Amino acid sequence: MSPSSTSRRDPPTTSPSSEVDPLDDGAQTECALGEVTVLRPEPFEKRRHKQLVRALFASVGKDVALRLKSGKILRGSLSAFDAESQTGSVDDAPFAAAQVLELV
Repeated sequence: MSPSSTSRRDPPTTSPSSEVDPLDDGAQTECALGEVTVLRPEPFEKRRHKQLVRALFASVGKDVALRLKSGKILRGSLSAFDAESQTGSVDDAPFAAAQVLELV
């Protein structure tokens, strides 16, 4: 067989992939045809932090009570929260999401 008569196959293309934590109720991902989705549980603290960030982002403009890791409770109106920098303010008192233990 001559080289011109042999058929060559293109190398297989890799599909885009994404990881989803199956234990995180709020995690959502869209799957496209041919996409690979990997179900990988994250550590509890990382999952809790992501859920907290989503809850804080959804609570902007509402009255909240934040239990901080120091034990202090910050009460008031959540006037701002930036999900990217993970910082916000409750009645002009700034905080970082890393300081928050829970939204009560």
